[in-house]
Amino acid sequence: MGYSDAQVDRLIAQKKQCGRIVKCERTQPIFPRIYTADDVALLIVVDNAEQRRTGGALKKTLLDMHTVYGDQKFEQLSKISVSHIYNLRGTR
Repeated sequence: MGYSDAQVDRLIAQKKQCGRIVKCERTQPIFPRIYTADDVALLIVVDNAEQRRTGGALKKTLLDMHTVYGDQKFEQLSKISVSHIYNLRGTR
């Protein structure tokens, strides 16, 4: 992962001032991943099969696949929110 120009400038200034660069500890929380790559791949398959319907319709399909048809592959995706469907649609 690269550094932005501003980050490089700050690191150079820190090196000039202190004589060394000190790695800072992360202050933001790291959230655990809920949906695996397999979940995203399954979401893509269902989304394409349904010709990219609305997020609400896709959520209902995912919920039905787990509750009505009992397919365990959809257990995690059956709990997904509509907004997160749109977030994952942008995932490569």
